[in-house]
Amino acid sequence: MELEQWKDIWKKQEDSPTPSLREMLGKPSNSPIAKMKRNLIFELIAVLIGFGVVVVYYLTAYKGRFQEVGWLYLAMMIMFIVYFIFKWRLLTKMECMACEVKSNLMKQVHTLEKYVNFYLIAGTALIPIVIIFFYVFTRIHFPQGMRTFPSPSTTTSLFKSLGILAFVCLTSTIGMFYINKWYIRKLYGNQIARLKTMLDQLD
Repeated sequence: MELEQWKDIWKKQEDSPTPSLREMLGKPSNSPIAKMKRNLIFELIAVLIGFGVVVVYYLTAYKGRFQEVGWLYLAMMIMFIVYFIFKWRLLTKMECMACEVKSNLMKQVHTLEKYVNFYLIAGTALIPIVIIFFYVFTRIHFPQGMRTFPSPSTTTSLFKSLGILAFVCLTSTIGMFYINKWYIRKLYGNQIARLKTMLDQLD
């Protein structure tokens, strides 16, 4: 009698459906793709709110004297929205894991890695661009004592002024590169690595 019970238990375990890897990949709640899409939406909301406030403020305040700042942040916001659209389309296409063969999925993952690397490079490259912008901006709009960087004057040579600018650009860019790298790995890099591991298991 006891042996028959064990046989019944074993048969029930064999007959019980277990989710395939493709089903696990396609789960909308906890899959790497779903997490990346949620992170992308979070970033978009943060950019629209943060940059949008700056854009509206500088385009409407100070009687239009400092509109250049507003246009700069508007350009950066548009760049991120374009990036968001391309990345969102790719992630949406990848979300239907069962609809794609492994070779296509690997190509899409490779494209996704290129997007993420571009995001890292572009985000880091914006740092010196913004610093140089404000260097020129403060020289135009503010007197000597109120400028962000020491400008060329009777007490400060052009070489010293540009040297300080170059030092600030270099240190800020290097520091922001590592911060961006950590941030992007946390939001996307870990999920891409997990996705690649899951795809390898399809074999």
